[in-house]
Amino acid sequence: KRENLGLEKLKKGNYVYIKRKTVGKRTKDILPSLFSELITSLSFSKSMRWGKGDFAFARPIRSILALLGEEIIEFEVAGIRSRRETRGHPFLS
Repeated sequence: KRENLGLEKLKKGNYVYIKRKTVGKRTKDILPSLFSELITSLSFSKSMRWGKGDFAFARPIRSILALLGEEIIEFEVAGIRSRRETRGHPFLS
């Protein structure tokens, strides 16, 4: 839900965060569905589809980094699984 979303402006840029309290569940267990829901709910004035699915996003998703401390939060969006590492731009990194 949008009322659970927040935006924090830091030196390195803007960060979107979710505030939700779920009694009796571990953060690690609720984050996968929250992340999937958040990413799939984003809309853009211009979106594109790629691969075999119907998922549309501003640009193709190449990788997803999702950590809680040192622990990976495992989930999948558009056939891309979250990992411990991400890649930089091939020409700029």
